[in-house]
Amino acid sequence: MKNKILIILILLNISSAFSQMKAYKYVSKIETPSSIWHKIKLEESVFNKIKSDYSDLRIFQISGKDTIESPYFIQDYSNEVTEQISTFEILNSSKKDGFFYYTLKRKTSEEIKQINLDFARSNFDWKVTLEGSNSQNEWFELTKDQRIVSIENEETDYSYTKLTFPTSSYKFFRIKIKEENSPELTFARFSNIQIQKNNLEKIKHSKFDVFQDKEQKRTIISAQFDSKIPLSSIKLLTESKYDFNRRLSFFVSLDSIFLDDYENRNEIYSGNLTSFEENTFDFEQTFVRYVKIVIENNDNQAIDIKGVEFARNPINLIGRFEAQGNYFLCFGNEEADFPNYDIEQFADKIPKNISELKYEIFTEIPEEIDNKKTEQANKTWLWLIVGFVVLLLVYFTVKMMGVKSKEE
Repeated sequence: MKNKILIILILLNISSAFSQMKAYKYVSKIETPSSIWHKIKLEESVFNKIKSDYSDLRIFQISGKDTIESPYFIQDYSNEVTEQISTFEILNSSKKDGFFYYTLKRKTSEEIKQINLDFARSNFDWKVTLEGSNSQNEWFELTKDQRIVSIENEETDYSYTKLTFPTSSYKFFRIKIKEENSPELTFARFSNIQIQKNNLEKIKHSKFDVFQDKEQKRTIISAQFDSKIPLSSIKLLTESKYDFNRRLSFFVSLDSIFLDDYENRNEIYSGNLTSFEENTFDFEQTFVRYVKIVIENNDNQAIDIKGVEFARNPINLIGRFEAQGNYFLCFGNEEADFPNYDIEQFADKIPKNISELKYEIFTEIPEEIDNKKTEQANKTWLWLIVGFVVLLLVYFTVKMMGVKSKEE
């Protein structure tokens, strides 16, 4: 309450410079900047008040009777992925004692830790042993009985043919597959993938339910959040004694009617829920309040869902604060368009390590500030002060005259 009164008093005192800010519904006082560049981290309390595309966010700096719009851009916290792909030369293939062997050669010598395989065959489930060598005279085991699978039918088309192993720099690699018929390896490639994973922030849901729709042969997971929040990652925690591979889809909405009509709402992701890899699904960040996760079981037993984890990328405003004065974060304007600032074009020149500015609990901006009433109020206070001073002068004058009379 104290912060709200303070903000309103400040706005009243600078009402002549307030015209730009009146278009926004909410305002929050930003702490005093200590340098030119700062970041402002958006908290969950703000998300339900802003437009889903962030276009109504503004930073205003007020000094005297002037209002200046301070430039900013939204920092992209998506995972940064760089990948350089190279291919192996398949030197030869052979069969011995129920195993097929493939020898691979590469021209480069950088360290690698995964190999992707392509086969002409489909619908397989094999265990693979991988060895490495620099001379082909002596081989060293890198991984054993690593599983690769391919499932292709009317309902699904899924394959997992990636081998992962300790970081190695061997020139030659040998693949050993237990199989009576030729696996028909057509292609082998390796890649140097560097993923700069940003720290996701977990989101707590207010409601959660798992429903087994036996008629549609589906598992339907429903989640609800207290307010509108951005979402960019979902992790499913499962438990099963047997391997599985199921189609799944994510549906989201901001409207409660979505609970009964989810398939006609926004589908943000579709893929496979499998026992072969971690079931974490990343997608473009979007605002949601209701989430439906639909798993197609077909004629299989439903998978035991132990839990679901929701997460989002942090959202920071990177702003330039050039002058002294009062700074405010404003938002809540359905008519606002994206601001067009130069600084986003030169983001690479902004210092990497910049300090964060906090902002106070936001409050609603008064819909209208009547300047005439404000001026009249100021005049009234001025006359009251003048009157008070006059009364004081009269009081002390009379008192002094009384003292003088007694002396005489």
